[in-house]
Amino acid sequence: MIRLSAEPTLPFTSALLTEQERQLLLTLLPLWQNFSSSWKNNPSAETRKSLFSTRKKILKLLKPPGFGIRFDELEEFLNEWKNLPDASHQEKNLEELDEACQKGIKVKQNRNQPAEGELFLLNQAIQLKHTNPDAAKLILEVLLEALSPVGPIPCPVFSEQTQEKNEIKIEVVQYQSESYNVRGFLAAPLNQTNLPAVIVGHSGFWGFTPFSLSASISLAQKGFLAFSPEYRGQGLSDGVPEFSGGEVKDTLSAVEYLSGKGYIDLSQLFFLGEGEGASANFIASCQIKTKGVILLPCILDFMSYWNFLQKSKDRGQTWQIVSLFLFTGSLANQNPEPYRKRSMLQYLDRFQSSLLLLLGDSDAIVSISKIQDLIRELKSFQTAYKLTLYSKTDHIPHLGPHSKDVWESILLFLRCGE
Repeated sequence: MIRLSAEPTLPFTSALLTEQERQLLLTLLPLWQNFSSSWKNNPSAETRKSLFSTRKKILKLLKPPGFGIRFDELEEFLNEWKNLPDASHQEKNLEELDEACQKGIKVKQNRNQPAEGELFLLNQAIQLKHTNPDAAKLILEVLLEALSPVGPIPCPVFSEQTQEKNEIKIEVVQYQSESYNVRGFLAAPLNQTNLPAVIVGHSGFWGFTPFSLSASISLAQKGFLAFSPEYRGQGLSDGVPEFSGGEVKDTLSAVEYLSGKGYIDLSQLFFLGEGEGASANFIASCQIKTKGVILLPCILDFMSYWNFLQKSKDRGQTWQIVSLFLFTGSLANQNPEPYRKRSMLQYLDRFQSSLLLLLGDSDAIVSISKIQDLIRELKSFQTAYKLTLYSKTDHIPHLGPHSKDVWESILLFLRCGE
């Protein structure tokens, strides 16, 4: 049997938080749910625009500077919000809420330098400036959206010298997923259809990442169609994030969109994901036939992850607690079911594809014991898999010194399909 972690043994009293901070976060949950419900009332185009702007400011305010939350800003923000009438989606209230958000955002302006992956994309734009100015402009626009205010995010530069460099097209498209308009980053060889396709799932909760974009561009240069959904509630997509909930539907809808355009060969469909994108892709792959799935580090079991966060002594993890209860709509110790349904381990009996796992052996989030549980279950279901466990490596082997080996392993798997 698949073994998920037991229900949390700890109440919501994380060592990361003071009692005052804990109460602030508990206060935020119903307010966030009230805001989220505004998206389900079929608002007018003008109200949708206002909601979208407000949601973006809220997430930006909650996004931690240096992986920590400024609770003084959060408290000021909550006080402003609590004083608004119940109908918070009305225009006047949104303006007041926007003003409160903007005030908090100004306090935490960040001055970080571009990360390696972002520099790579800048170079791509420079190279395309004369031959394809529209593509260069799109890269720059997406890059601006992808820049992270939490500090430099390293990203492998896939620019090795090779004769396999197709001329490519880059588009930012919009497709429908349930009632939401979702953005997607499309990179593909020019003038080709029915291509082998890779759905690239990004990590985090704020939209495209340097890795998802640079990987997509590189895969296109290698002859694949690469498509990275910017999940609901992230970047410039409608809705609110659901943390491997509705994002699964966003992945499946992306496949439908690409298939309807005649872009891809469904018999040559692969999923590649990091972080949240890996979790969403894996769950999606249990509902659709794929040739192979590549998992970079992600959360295998959300229940064990909740317990890990509760026991952590690192205040830098606080933002993950915020993310979990905002995006799942509950606290694990109060309602564990939303955490279970987001846990990949419970879907292994439905998984029918080949699997490549590229993980670190010193990952505090994906523990060795959970990896062992995963391998045991894969064997019990006779699932074809390959595991590479990088020595003395944490949660991001694809962004560190092993990035070249990770990339070569990804390409080999995509070409062989096993």
